[in-house]
Amino acid sequence: MSRVEQLLAEYPDSAITSKLLRALYGAVPMAPAFAPLTTMEQAVKALRPDADASHVARARDIADRTDEIGDILWMGNLMDSGDKGYAVLTGLSTAWKLFRGQGSAAFENDDQQRNDAVLKALGLAYMTYKAFPGSLADKARLLRESTAGQALVVYYGAVEVALPFADNAASLGAGGLEKLLASQGASQAARLAQMGQGHDLGNVREMLTQVTSQLQSAAGQASNYIQPMTAAIAPYIPGGATMGNAVDKAAGAVASAADVLPVYRLLAARLAAESAARRALSS
Repeated sequence: MSRVEQLLAEYPDSAITSKLLRALYGAVPMAPAFAPLTTMEQAVKALRPDADASHVARARDIADRTDEIGDILWMGNLMDSGDKGYAVLTGLSTAWKLFRGQGSAAFENDDQQRNDAVLKALGLAYMTYKAFPGSLADKARLLRESTAGQALVVYYGAVEVALPFADNAASLGAGGLEKLLASQGASQAARLAQMGQGHDLGNVREMLTQVTSQLQSAAGQASNYIQPMTAAIAPYIPGGATMGNAVDKAAGAVASAADVLPVYRLLAARLAAESAARRALSS
């Protein structure tokens, strides 16, 4: 079993993170199907149904030995870990506040939420850069064609942009995210570099420029489904059934929501599995 499969095995269909993602994607029409994925064989055969055991073995070897695969897993973990404030805020907690009808109370930290949205967009761009071959434009095109890649894009657009900024859509409406990423990209890239602890971030800002239109499109489309999304994910928010007003307002509750639902860790593992499968099938 490869390191990617070991990670995927932590998230069977019965896992709360898997259930939440399936519910969220079910509420957003343009989202890809969240099919079961816990083995490299599934990843390989999703791309080529007639692939044989040699392709699967090759994919496992690539998953264990290729630096880029490890880099994808590292970034997914960082995006969930809250290391040095990375995941201080989460759209999931904001979505729960919206669902409870708290309205503007969910948006007391818009500046921080914007910063984190930019930072996570850079993280997504980094994973795109590592996952796919070719030029920056090729990588962006493959992200658009990738099931695992689009799962990341839709989740980002829905949970990091559409839900947190639902009450001030004017500032992040048509083209708003593109402007935000352009204006804050440099400062947040510097922040990410500090957190990288020696990891080479490569052309992450240039890669972000290539995928920004996809993120803007996903956020715009998801913004049409705010109520279906909040209703879909409410049962899976940590402590959602018992979260009282006092706890709702505590910053610690927000950080805890990010820690116990490692969504990016799972989505990164799925992207890493697809990337290893693609490499195996093309070699």
